[in-house]
Amino acid sequence: MELYKQVFSELDDGQRYVWLNLDIDMVSIGSRVSFGTFKPVAHMIKRLKFERENQTEYFYHFESKDMLGFVNAEEIHVVCQDGFWDWHQAIEEHGWPCSAENIFFIDVDKGLMMNGIELEKMCDDEFEALQRQYDEEDAEEARILFEELTTLED
Repeated sequence: MELYKQVFSELDDGQRYVWLNLDIDMVSIGSRVSFGTFKPVAHMIKRLKFERENQTEYFYHFESKDMLGFVNAEEIHVVCQDGFWDWHQAIEEHGWPCSAENIFFIDVDKGLMMNGIELEKMCDDEFEALQRQYDEEDAEEARILFEELTTLED
């Protein structure tokens, strides 16, 4: 039984290849190699890792659509170059070939990794807390303004 096979010769002139066990190995394409480069072999990849900024126009509007070519991906790791907040709602905004619980977002600066469901909950909770804080501050400013207005009427 062969654990590792020569794969990805389709990406070049057939003279080069890598040894991989596609059932267990993570294929990491970094930040510079586009998904389109892997189009001929994308269907073979089960575990994918890449680094991107979600707010980059090219990735957000164009390259993200190429993720759907990885039709057999069971697990995806995303190194969030622009931090977790910029990936909030990426689960809904982009097409992903696997479920949200199998998409892992990594914030290298914070040393954190969480799946898509956890990321959405964390960001939603933080947003709601900020919104409550803003609402309280607005209510206090309105109270003070109202007090000043009633004082002027006296």
